[in-house]
Formats: sequence, C-alpha cells, structure tokens
Amino acid sequence: MFVPNLTDRRCGEKSMSNPDQRIYERHNVEIAIWVRLIGDCQDFNLAETVNISAGGVLLQVDSPIEPGSWMDLRLELPQDSSLISSTALVKHVMKTGENRFLAGVQFIDVKNYSIPVLMAYLEALYKK
Repeated sequence: MFVPNLTDRRCGEKSMSNPDQRIYERHNVEIAIWVRLIGDCQDFNLAETVNISAGGVLLQVDSPIEPGSWMDLRLELPQDSSLISSTALVKHVMKTGENRFLAGVQFIDVKNYSIPVLMAYLEALYKK
C-alpha cells in the first residue's frame, strides 16, 4: 500500500486551517468521480464533485468518511479522455443532510497529470 510522506510539502502547499490560504483556484463543477477507501476491499463508489482545484476536490458522498482516511480517486475531466488517478487524503467532512456528506480531500499523488498541468487545464476549462 502506498503511504505518502506528509512531511514532503509539494508545490508550495500551505496549511488549510484557513481557507484563504488556498494556493489553487477552486472551480465549481459537478463531475462524476469514483472513490474507494485505501485498504477497503469494496469496489469504487460513485460520488460527485462540488468543486475542484489542482490541489484537491470537495466531494458529495452518501456515507461518512473519517478525516485522515486515504482514498483512491478516479475521474475523467470534461473534454479530455485521460483518466486521472490519485491517492488523496481526507482533510475534513461535514454532514449536510440524512446520508449526505461533503468531504474535502487533498490530492497527494496525481497520476497522468502534473499539478501545474492539471491547474492550467482547469483554469483554461473553467475560467470565466
């Protein structure tokens, strides 16, 4: 099992204790995303993005996830057939209704895209 070194602060990451410290612009977009907890023998579950950035994604999910959990993510961005795979860390979870939760996850290891390329793609696609 892949366990990233969290002391390796990549791409100028900052603490997310204050949302104003975000270094990547968030784009409000609904994209289907497949998620699975690392170590879980279940198949991937379908979730939906609320917003996405080059640093992470806010997911709408149907069951609670513990902050600090590791996830495998798979998503396909609009207008691009490449499947993006990422290991991600659940940073925070908020209950929004019965069987409805928002989970903020941080991309740790993105495959098929470098963070700068992903950021440029998102900005070009969603910039208004």
